[in-house]
Amino acid sequence: MLDDQVPLAGDSGSDEAAASSPPVAEEEGLLDTLADGAGEVVKKTGSVLWTMVVKVVKEFYRYIIVIFLPIPVSYIARKQLAFRDFHAEDGTGQLEFFSQPNFVTTIHLIWVGWVVGVCGLYNRFVAGAEKIPEIPQPVMDGMSWFWLFVLCVTVLVMGIQFGRVASGFLLTTVVIIVMATLLWEQVGDVEIIKSTKMQAEKIDVTLGWGVPMVVSAILGLTMLLSSIWQQLDDRWIVAHQGNFLEHENFQQKDRTIQKGAKTFIHTWPCLLRRFLLFGYGEIEVRDSRGVTEVERIEGIFWAKTVSELLKSKFQTTDVSFAAQIEEEEEMG
Repeated sequence: MLDDQVPLAGDSGSDEAAASSPPVAEEEGLLDTLADGAGEVVKKTGSVLWTMVVKVVKEFYRYIIVIFLPIPVSYIARKQLAFRDFHAEDGTGQLEFFSQPNFVTTIHLIWVGWVVGVCGLYNRFVAGAEKIPEIPQPVMDGMSWFWLFVLCVTVLVMGIQFGRVASGFLLTTVVIIVMATLLWEQVGDVEIIKSTKMQAEKIDVTLGWGVPMVVSAILGLTMLLSSIWQQLDDRWIVAHQGNFLEHENFQQKDRTIQKGAKTFIHTWPCLLRRFLLFGYGEIEVRDSRGVTEVERIEGIFWAKTVSELLKSKFQTTDVSFAAQIEEEEEMG
């Protein structure tokens, strides 16, 4: 372009505009990238925080549920009190189960006490309210009688083991007493049951909410500590890989039973504990002939289920990787 020539509109100006536009585009692209990156960071951080919150809630539930509902069934307290069967669908997971002391006979007394205590506390809070109904006093008296019944049964089962003979004798004695009472009423023309009921209704068994709730709180906390102790001190493990049933005592293996020709027999020394405490019994480990006792594992919830799980896992023996290589070399 000559000096005397006037630049046309759109020549040099458009070139300069075109030259200045790429930095703006690059800046906008950088901002978009930073925004996307910040969004990903926030998303991942939120995901990690949510995972941590869920884990904390699960762990809290795992321990707090034992205080209020120490029932060894799925989704309540089975993993804390009975057994854990990881990857149970394909039968290849690790099996863990725990021995429990006689103290677990109080599990029903704990949750019944919480129910009675909560109902009594509810009546106390709604007392005098017009639109909120109270639980009738006859119902509360019936719950108090039920709590006392559970207390008596708990003490009885904790102190005495009713085997087959003792359970049969107990059942026969109860039937004889009931039949004799009914016969006496029919023959003697007396009202024994009705008069007994009237006398029982005169007994003041009102517990309120304090006594059952305090008892359940103490027993529940003790149950929680006992379950944690048993998981550390008396845990049996059949690993995913390996040929052993191992007993751990504070992370130290002190007993090992090798896979192979073993027989597992579930027994119930006390029939009342079996039916009241979710199959609470023992597992006997014997040799292939079932004669020589190798180990006796006491205090197992769902003893039959755990015994069957052990049988299924002891049906096969794991082969080491080195042995597989040697077999492949011999075949090659």
